[in-house]
Amino acid sequence: MLVLHCFGTYIKLELLLGKMLYTLTNIQYFRRNLKAVIKLRNVFFCVFAICVANSVNAQNWNPNNFSYGELYPGYIVKADGERIGGHIKYRNRYVMQNEIIFYRDKDDIKTKKKYKPEDLKEYKVADKVYHCLNYTGSALTEGKSALLVVKNGCVSEYVWYERADGYNHLLQGKNESDEDFARRKYPETVVFYKSGDDVPVELNYFEEKFTKKMAAYIGENKALSSDVKSKKFSYGLPAVRQIMKTFNESCDR
Repeated sequence: MLVLHCFGTYIKLELLLGKMLYTLTNIQYFRRNLKAVIKLRNVFFCVFAICVANSVNAQNWNPNNFSYGELYPGYIVKADGERIGGHIKYRNRYVMQNEIIFYRDKDDIKTKKKYKPEDLKEYKVADKVYHCLNYTGSALTEGKSALLVVKNGCVSEYVWYERADGYNHLLQGKNESDEDFARRKYPETVVFYKSGDDVPVELNYFEEKFTKKMAAYIGENKALSSDVKSKKFSYGLPAVRQIMKTFNESCDR
C-alpha cells in the first residue's frame, strides 16, 4: 500500500537524520545546529503522518462517518461533461460502484434521480471520488463501472470492491471489527488506468512476465522503462506503486 511507501521513506529519513545527529553531537563546531536538525526531524514525521492519512482516506468507510441511507454532499459529471452539484445517498461500497441515487436538492424528493456509470464520467460523495471506466471486475462481462480513486495521475490507481460468495449470509465474528468484516464481505482489487487506454488493468495483470509487461506499460518514460528491464524492480504492490509514482512525476497530463 501507499502507506508502506510512506513508511519506507520515513525510515530512510530517520536513518539519515540519525547520522546527522550523531555527527553533529561529536563535532563541537556544529553543536549549535542540533536544535534545527531535531526540528527538521519533527517536520519529516508530520509529513509522514499526512502522507499516511491521505493514502487511507479514500478507503475509509468508518461507520461513524458514513451511515447507510444518509445523503452526503457531492457532485456528478455527466457523460456530456455537465457537472451538477447536489447530494448522493450512501449505500454499501459494492452498490456505489454500479448505481447512485442523486439529489440536486436534498430537501426536494422531486429532484431525486438514479444514475448508472454509463450515464456519467465521474462523481463524488463526501470524500470519495469515483471515475466511470470500462471495467466490470470480470473478463467475461463488458460494461462500465465506477471505480473509487485512490491516487489520481497519468496512471491512476483505483480500488474495486467485489461481493464475496454468500456475502449476505456471512456473520461478523465476535472480535471482528466492522471494517474487517466489511473487507471479508467486499474483497478489494487494485486497479490501474493509464490515460488514453481503452481499459484499466488489475494489479495481477503484471504478475506473470512482470518485467516485459511493466516496461511496455510505462514505455513512454524511457529511463524508467530501462530500470524495469534491468530488473531493478520485482512484482509486488509497493514496487508497482513506486513505478507508477515515478511515471506520474514525469508524464504530461
